[in-house]
Amino acid sequence: MPSPIGHSLAGICGYILVQPHIPKYQRLSCLFTSVFIANAPDLDFLPGIFLQADPGMFHRQATHSLIVAIIVGVLTALIARYLKFKHWNWFGLWTGGLYASHIFLDLMVADDAPPFGVQLFWPLTSDYFILPLTIFGGFNYGGSGLFGFLFSLFSFQNLIFVLQEIVILVPCIWFVWYGQKHLIKKPT
Repeated sequence: MPSPIGHSLAGICGYILVQPHIPKYQRLSCLFTSVFIANAPDLDFLPGIFLQADPGMFHRQATHSLIVAIIVGVLTALIARYLKFKHWNWFGLWTGGLYASHIFLDLMVADDAPPFGVQLFWPLTSDYFILPLTIFGGFNYGGSGLFGFLFSLFSFQNLIFVLQEIVILVPCIWFVWYGQKHLIKKPT
């Protein structure tokens, strides 16, 4: 799976898309929210870490489903509506899209061990799906328990994968920023 850095870069893309529509005093919190939501599906590592077992025990399962991304978007929209957000529906769509960006990136990872991919349509099926074209290396989340997990993150192989993510995703950020700045009509 891509690293938290790769998913954070996708979150930055999501932030750039909405940034012109956010009041200046809320932009920093919106940026942090974007990065958090883009990484949220990987919170499924926590049960494996806390159980002092395999951190990937529950990884790429329910939290990596498009159904869950839709639920996150709908729940966010409902909460935003309850809180009287002016554009609550767009807020829900944005949140669901950020969550789904994580799943989309994970579909493009070259897995080296079965099951390959993510449970894209959980709970409708427990089958795993992966795209035929994989452009990211498999970031290694190994070790057992918290310290084993953290130690595994800082390997040379993972550094190479992070650099690959940066080379692929930073141009995407630039493209979104350029499009937002030069091609899309600004709100009045």
